[in-house]
Amino acid sequence: MSWLQEGVVFVDSPLIRYLQHGSNEIGANKTDYDEAKRRLQEKRTDFFQRKLRRNKGISAMVAQQPPWLSPTAQSALEAKTDFDRWRSALPPSRPQRILPVFRRWLSGDYGRYARGYLDVIRDFSLTD
Repeated sequence: MSWLQEGVVFVDSPLIRYLQHGSNEIGANKTDYDEAKRRLQEKRTDFFQRKLRRNKGISAMVAQQPPWLSPTAQSALEAKTDFDRWRSALPPSRPQRILPVFRRWLSGDYGRYARGYLDVIRDFSLTD
């Protein structure tokens, strides 16, 4: 079963194939040197504005508690949006971000809810 809310589609089944294109908001994009450089040059505010738009749709869907959304899936979606909210509230000062980001990386959150080491580097380096 699937459900659409504000441009976010939740499919409660494993996906084997899905469409990839250059303007995906999320997904498994190729991360070569040029793509990594582009991402690391993005402004923090722009990056988190995109995440906020997506997470509003996810939160609206979860709030409606559709009957097909399992408690496990609901918890995972809430944890992902909580993690993004935490990231967006990191201090503007790069040195002040080091310890909190490092702790969350060690806990495995960057592997569960982000793109691993690339987003660790991004959270250390992005500026406004």
